[in-house]
Amino acid sequence: MKAKNILYLVVFLALLLVLLVGGHYLLYYFFIDSYNLYLSPWHAAIAVVFGIFSVGYIFASVIARWSDNLITRIFYAATAVWLGFIWYVTISVAFVLLLFGFLPFLHVEISHAWFSSFAVLFAVAFTIYGLWSTYHPRVKEIRIQIKDLPQAWNGKKIVQVSDVHLGHIHGEHFFHKLVSLIRAQNPDAVCITGDLFDGMGGDFKYIVEDINRIEAPLGIFYIKGNHETYMDFSKVEPFIRKSKAVFLCDEIRVVNGLQIAGADYPPPGEKREIGHLVSRIDQIKPSILLWHEPIDIETAKRHGVSLVLSGHTHRGQVFPFEAIARKIYKQYEYGYVNDGNFHQYTSSGFGTWGPPIRTGNHPEIVCVTLHKAKQP
Repeated sequence: MKAKNILYLVVFLALLLVLLVGGHYLLYYFFIDSYNLYLSPWHAAIAVVFGIFSVGYIFASVIARWSDNLITRIFYAATAVWLGFIWYVTISVAFVLLLFGFLPFLHVEISHAWFSSFAVLFAVAFTIYGLWSTYHPRVKEIRIQIKDLPQAWNGKKIVQVSDVHLGHIHGEHFFHKLVSLIRAQNPDAVCITGDLFDGMGGDFKYIVEDINRIEAPLGIFYIKGNHETYMDFSKVEPFIRKSKAVFLCDEIRVVNGLQIAGADYPPPGEKREIGHLVSRIDQIKPSILLWHEPIDIETAKRHGVSLVLSGHTHRGQVFPFEAIARKIYKQYEYGYVNDGNFHQYTSSGFGTWGPPIRTGNHPEIVCVTLHKAKQP
């Protein structure tokens, strides 16, 4: 890793640590003050819980990289759920403090403890909903008309899967459920558009048997995402190679007259662009580009790519980050975009990163049925 990237990582972790410790301290003080627990024996217990969990997720992420066992998995999962929960507590408390500021003007007196209880209950309810949503994926179906689509692909179904994030939270059972869902769609082809792994390490031997259970006569295609660059990919690449999946690393395959290109995700710190790959695509013939992150999409459009399949954004995953994702990726943040002969779809993904929580959006697999565009 380059020295500049290491410096960025250290600065990022330092800022994250300051925010987590500072945020937990403010929340701790808020609840102690609201319930007047200064002299209560609960005072010390709350301080310990908030102290441990303020650094818990960072600590769990570090130990998860070198030790994969039941204890580290439970600790990592617990701190990840807490991270989501405490985020919603923060939002609730901010709303409560805003109300506190208005109450004197309304000449209304309400117990601070009552409002604090409401904040906690709201956060608990929203976290439970987010956990439920994570494990109840949807099947999104779309139909796309491709110019000059070969007859061999006309009416064929492609299942796109993105951002599974296999690791310390989403493991073998989670992947088995995904594969069963894919099989139920009777796909002609399957495209895995990156972040199959979470980047935390682990034993992923099980993916070979599961991927090989998928019947897709036109092929299973896989590309890396950013999270594959956070791990020692050489430890999982053999499992990909042993399976039916075709690993596309800045490669173009022609399958029954349709070009399928897979863009490799660059290492941290390098430019995320696809001009070097799409410039090799034959603009006269139809093509599908698998590109994990929906950036530099205009380059693909200029080079005549027919369809781009992406993921990465998780559609924000946790409220209200969808607004931030939309600001960054604009119209490509989520869903289907069509501009003449150009088509693009960004999936919300199947798994989660960080907190195993989804609010305001749902996990999905995408069924894309291709049709030959009618000539004008």
